[in-house]
Amino acid sequence: MELEQGRTAPTPAEVSGLADILTARYQETLHWHTHYGKQTPEEAAASAETTGRSDLERLKRMPLIEVSWADLNGAALVDPDAALAVWEAMKAEARAAVSGGVRAADLVTDHYYVMSRARFIALWGAFFEDVRPTGGIEAAFVDSMALAFASYLLWTGWAHSLTVNEARLDHEAGKNKQPWTSATRH
Repeated sequence: MELEQGRTAPTPAEVSGLADILTARYQETLHWHTHYGKQTPEEAAASAETTGRSDLERLKRMPLIEVSWADLNGAALVDPDAALAVWEAMKAEARAAVSGGVRAADLVTDHYYVMSRARFIALWGAFFEDVRPTGGIEAAFVDSMALAFASYLLWTGWAHSLTVNEARLDHEAGKNKQPWTSATRH
């Protein structure tokens, strides 16, 4: 498999860790087929391989964010190289999300409000341009700064809204005899 620019081959430790997870998942699959499916170990292995073939076909069409360990495990049973290629594609997509502030945005923005996400990405981009990180730690620092500042803005906005609403309710209830005006209208 040819590597893209800036991408390194998986380390032996990474491959070993991935193999450990997939092996455990395979053992769970066999247990499920033998215990709940009442299959013999041979039938369970055949079922796992059949499922693996359909998992491999599905992996070719599904968005990477939807890939589960079960999907990857099934594909690895049939074609380990294809499963490793999917893993590498997932890592590349994850790197792109992290390097563009998208991962951090997922933590603090509501997916229904497009503008809140656009604002966060703009904020993150401004911090990124000022810091110009040279490595992963500095990039994580940019994420932390943008997350902290976005949270500060969010909670400051909430506190302001609560204060204004409380003052308005007090005025309407007659607790405050001074004429009520919004702090935002000055």
